[in-house]
Amino acid sequence: MLCVAVVLTTASCKDDDETPIVPNYLATQTILVVQPHTPTLARALQQNRDDIKANIKTHGLGNTRLVVYQGQSNTSGTLTEYIYANGTVIEQTLKSYQDFPMLNKESMTTLLRDVQQLAHPYGGHYSLIVGCHGMGWVPYGTYYPNRRIAKFIGGETSTTNMETADLATAMADAGMHTDYILFDDCYMACAEVAYELKDVTDYLLASPAEIMAYGMPYSDLFHFLTTTPPDFDNIMTAFNSFYSRYDMPYGTYSVIDCREIGRLAFLMKTINSRFTFDRAQEPLLQAYDGFSQNHASKHAFYDLGDYIEKLCTDADLRSQAHDLLQRLVPHKTHTAYYYSKFDGLDHFINTYSGITVSDPTTNTLFQPALQTTAWWQATH
Repeated sequence: MLCVAVVLTTASCKDDDETPIVPNYLATQTILVVQPHTPTLARALQQNRDDIKANIKTHGLGNTRLVVYQGQSNTSGTLTEYIYANGTVIEQTLKSYQDFPMLNKESMTTLLRDVQQLAHPYGGHYSLIVGCHGMGWVPYGTYYPNRRIAKFIGGETSTTNMETADLATAMADAGMHTDYILFDDCYMACAEVAYELKDVTDYLLASPAEIMAYGMPYSDLFHFLTTTPPDFDNIMTAFNSFYSRYDMPYGTYSVIDCREIGRLAFLMKTINSRFTFDRAQEPLLQAYDGFSQNHASKHAFYDLGDYIEKLCTDADLRSQAHDLLQRLVPHKTHTAYYYSKFDGLDHFINTYSGITVSDPTTNTLFQPALQTTAWWQATH
């Protein structure tokens, strides 16, 4: 699910004797930042943009072009390029959108094509950053936590979201394959999302749990995202350092290599054909949500590594799965606890593979849609 947003100013007029501000036409990559029109996150999203600009003023943009789409409403927005020049950040409007519902794949396809036309990098590489609310693989309309202040792939209600499958379709239709998709949203580091996006991106950067409304500490790490390839080790280090000292000291984040998810899915189909999960083990699984106190009293997002350990008793298959998980999630980090707005509690992290799966859930709010996911169908 996905929608978008950004209202930015154009560059001011320059005197005739000053050097004109022009984009880096020889850039290696273009990064597109997509932020939805999300009133409950307006302050946090503004902080994200301010942090990005602060980082650029310190580190520049290197060989990267940066464009930001910010929705002014559910049907309007502005596409703006950030240009680093003379120690500051110039904002130049590339295109304004009206009667443009960002809640469907057709509009998203149009946006991606516009970016390719208006901010094409000489090196041909693209990356995507999405900041809004998030609920992993869960289809819109299935459930919406209307009291949360956390990030979601979409806006404020179940009717203002775009499903992950539609994002994948829009990217494919636009002919855009990204080096990475960074989700500054909750619950997006899951097998179901990684499998859905495997054909349109190399890497998925996301959190398996809820991420605080502040989101990614871009002032500390944005320059690590502008290199090709990104500096994943330093991104994880900066993320953990920030949240270890934040007033809400909870943070989980991972880098998932989507090119490896197909191999794990093939192995999981073998494991699922031979083993049935013992329901008595469900309370012992590492979970990353706060649903246990409410919402049918069942978790929905479980640690994939822990699930495999408790599902599969064949030592050889478990070893293969462990090796594949290491390749699938080459970089990960977490604080000692994760926090959930759903139950208002922090939860100790006993084990952490960096990616979740919903296979073992019996939560009646999520279970009906689970078996329709591409991951489920590939692994059962």
